Amino acid sequence: CASNNEFIGKTVKEEIKQTMKNFGYKASNVTKHVVDSLKIVGIGEEYLGRDPCTLSYTEKKKLMLACAMSYNPSVLILEDFDKGLLFKEREYFRKLFLKLKNKFNKTIILITKDLTAMFDLVDKMHVINKGKLVISGGKEIFYDNKLYKYVEMPKIVEFTKYAQECGHNILEYTDIKELIKELYRNVKANIDSCLTSDPTFADFYNKIYTTE
Repeated sequence: CASNNEFIGKTVKEEIKQTMKNFGYKASNVTKHVVDSLKIVGIGEEYLGRDPCTLSYTEKKKLMLACAMSYNPSVLILEDFDKGLLFKEREYFRKLFLKLKNKFNKTIILITKDLTAMFDLVDKMHVINKGKLVISGGKEIFYDNKLYKYVEMPKIVEFTKYAQECGHNILEYTDIKELIKELYRNVKANIDSCLTSDPTFADFYNKIYTTE
């Protein structure tokens, strides 16, 4: 761990205290402030004496964020932060970033090639190709085909576009949970239409779902 200069403190507590010192941040109760910084990212105070080098990959990511939060910056700049994380871990950090953004009023700048990591998070997106700004806008550009000249299309966008091409009236969402709700509403509307217009379907449907 020390060989790649990932951490300089011998313990988690020392690592955060050193970060606070480097950025000139002072707290009346340093230990409490360190513990609070860890709690924000989901780490308990039992980690205070742990060697950062012994932490798991995900725990190291959390410690990095805790160090950043310890000096209370207004802006967080994270490059390829989601790299190497499993879906469950990505989902954890997605919710954490939303919490930092909405509850702690932090501006978060994500530098990544994976647009999936940005869903539900970004208010604005800027695409740079060969040193030039080529596309800039809000969430609406997720469904702009020009965007996918430069980056891979996320599965949620690919699915929504396919459904629209098949004639389904699906709205353009960037939240998978909202998309699922939309699919349910769309399917239900189609079933209701069939119940009204197709007596055979209605009879079959009623036999399955109507209880005596």
